[in-house]
Amino acid sequence: MLLLATGCNQHPTKRDDKATASSNSLDLAERCDRAAIQLRSQLGSEHSVIVRPPLIIAGDQSKNELTSLYSSSIQPATVALKRRFFNTAISRPTTVLLFSDQTTYQKHTARHYAAGDHANSIYGYYEPTDQTAVVNLSAGEGTIVHELIHAMIMADYPEAPIWLNEGLASLFEHSRLVETQGKPDLIPLHNWRLRVLQRGIADGQQIPLRDLAVTTNKHGQNDALFYSHARYFCFYLYELGQLEELYAGYRNKNESPRELLAHIAPDLDWADWDRNFRKWASNQRLTKTHGDDSGAIHRLLKD
Repeated sequence: MLLLATGCNQHPTKRDDKATASSNSLDLAERCDRAAIQLRSQLGSEHSVIVRPPLIIAGDQSKNELTSLYSSSIQPATVALKRRFFNTAISRPTTVLLFSDQTTYQKHTARHYAAGDHANSIYGYYEPTDQTAVVNLSAGEGTIVHELIHAMIMADYPEAPIWLNEGLASLFEHSRLVETQGKPDLIPLHNWRLRVLQRGIADGQQIPLRDLAVTTNKHGQNDALFYSHARYFCFYLYELGQLEELYAGYRNKNESPRELLAHIAPDLDWADWDRNFRKWASNQRLTKTHGDDSGAIHRLLKD
């Protein structure tokens, strides 16, 4: 719902803003409920469905299991990510389909999507045309976060460059959920993509950051190497404390990639960035502390 003022110079009052937000929220909840009814009829009785606007979460688990997963992982992760990066919340009903094993995941993919569309996605995928994230839970809970970040970026910055879209999603697919000043936060951890990146660097296959920044289509490239570069350049910027600023700069369309990086280190050119990133990436180590799961969320409870 959009509030329009025609032939009037008055600004809406705070009360009007609250009323509009409440109306929008109610409208979204109603749309989610309708979508859930339709989804239940499509999936059948062997699947459970819960509604947590803007999400409709379904899977081959019980309602209690879906509710627990939402409360322990999905909700705090999305709250943490929105606070860090996203100004605009998801405003359309978004479906999250969770399958407990590879067989049921692949069966759904084959049934609902044309051959080749998602045939190579063994962990999960986000289909923007119908606002649906599909997840193979046997790959880890972090895959849910990966796919939901795509949905959140679609709402906040649909024109996001592919390296930033995939880089952010991959960055938090393996992370630690913590509390910072009483609020949830996600801390990225190393995962198997580090080995892919380091092997690529050792073999002289590093993607120049200038090229990465202007990539518009990852297809035709070495996908594993592309994802690893995107994830770890985001990780590098995260450790420099500049990832949020760079994302906001891209979204606000104020500056080019080079200009954005110049704010971080004005004396560095692309070659310097490549050299520093390569040195940093080569010195990282994947340890048992990080784990080696392709997509897990580790919970750290603080007093």
